[in-house]
Amino acid sequence: MIDYIVRFTYWIDDLEFSSDKVITIQEGHIEDQELLEDVLLEILKEEIDNENIVLIDFEEITDRDYDIYKLTY
Repeated sequence: MIDYIVRFTYWIDDLEFSSDKVITIQEGHIEDQELLEDVLLEILKEEIDNENIVLIDFEEITDRDYDIYKLTY
């Protein structure tokens, strides 16, 4: 399992929302950057239940002891 901090923007009607989310990929490490972006975007679309999502940035969480609460706060 690998955790990522994902920054994204999405729209509902004419309103724009930006947020961060921690996403865990169960499959393990994905080498291809483009494929990884596609996987993260699809997970976001499912979890947010919105097709109008743009993935802004993401980074792998490498320190397992990092306080996840700080990321989601």
